[in-house]
Amino acid sequence: ATPFNLAWLTANGRAFRPTTGDEGAYKRIRVAVDTTKEVRFVAQDPQAKDFVEILILEDPGIPRGMEVGRSLCLARGPSQPQCAARDVIDLRVYPGQPYSAPLDSAVTSECSRAERVLTYSPLWEDAGKDFKVCLVAKDSADTCDGVADGATERGWYGETHCVIFDIIAPTLQWTAESAAKFGTTVDLFVGCASLLPFAATDASLNVATGQATGNYVVEVDLIGELPDGSTAVSTGGASRALSWRPERGTEGLSYSVCAVAKDTNGVRTLGLRCRGGTFDSQPCGYGRVFDEACGGGVCVAMDCVTVQVVRCRYCAGEGDSLSKVMREYALDMNWLRLWALNGNDNGPGSMVLTNPDLIEEGTGAQHLFVGVTYAAKPGETLVAIAARMRTTVKSILSLNFDVDGMHPLVDGQELCVIPCSNFALE
Repeated sequence: ATPFNLAWLTANGRAFRPTTGDEGAYKRIRVAVDTTKEVRFVAQDPQAKDFVEILILEDPGIPRGMEVGRSLCLARGPSQPQCAARDVIDLRVYPGQPYSAPLDSAVTSECSRAERVLTYSPLWEDAGKDFKVCLVAKDSADTCDGVADGATERGWYGETHCVIFDIIAPTLQWTAESAAKFGTTVDLFVGCASLLPFAATDASLNVATGQATGNYVVEVDLIGELPDGSTAVSTGGASRALSWRPERGTEGLSYSVCAVAKDTNGVRTLGLRCRGGTFDSQPCGYGRVFDEACGGGVCVAMDCVTVQVVRCRYCAGEGDSLSKVMREYALDMNWLRLWALNGNDNGPGSMVLTNPDLIEEGTGAQHLFVGVTYAAKPGETLVAIAARMRTTVKSILSLNFDVDGMHPLVDGQELCVIPCSNFALE
């Protein structure tokens, strides 16, 4: 900053871009919420006898969260020379006032150089905004009062120097792997321990590097219809996973599991949008406000995955026998039938059994077919299906816990059935 008039600077060929009223000349400073930025302003006068002071302009003022230090004098001597400026009045600018005084940097000065420090800690509700702060430096000389622009009886006011503080808001986004899950259906199997992770990142411009590496700590949480017995576990960093081992009785059930991410300051959320109201489909949850932000609508989770437990397929572990699998899952069937259902390649995740007494080591958890999937026809009843498949209603109900037997079947409703398992008919 300088306390001297623009005309003086340009007339003497100084390499200086004026800042008064020139937005393009203002320095932009990136600051993140929950951090502190200190900015130091220095002004000086070539006249060692002058006193320099740095002032904050009332318009536009300062933002909330900013502290302004006092304008402090920086004493100078031979070991602290000022910049190599010349105090020269050009006759073309101020006719009739020939004056030239080369700078004597060896002269001791009490206050011809001054500094003022701004300390800024942005508030979370100001994230995404920018604030302009303007300063002006003045000296104590009244010699040019009424002659030069900026000169007054209180001193000579120089350029207005402004800076713009950009308050960086979090830019939350799901990882590509997580985003690909939303809107899909994920199949889980009885007896298989499953982990369904979701991860998010902050891609805002880092205040130190300017790269999209973020400034904020991100947290992920799971909401919605979490299955009984499941847990939401941390998997490191901004990641959370649904951990669940479905048990018998969950076959055919489905759940909507939703992921929500937020920065730890509560500035932004990810995965929540307004449904209805003035701001329908707009993001919500900013600033720890949810339904109130939707203008009469509700703030709902939008990034969800349907988790369903597949019928007719159970997990078996290494070293298990078919008899052990039958006991563990309480299957009402002969182990020979279980072996017959798994004697061929039935697609990804299935196994081909070659030894009914030992599931091969090294195969990991595998899926055993315990029956076939049957789609009910219009008006068909459990009794009719049992007769057609040569099984019993009891057997069908034991494999389809979501069917109560009291209500009509829906056209196309899937059932797990073990054909030819009614031994009384054999």
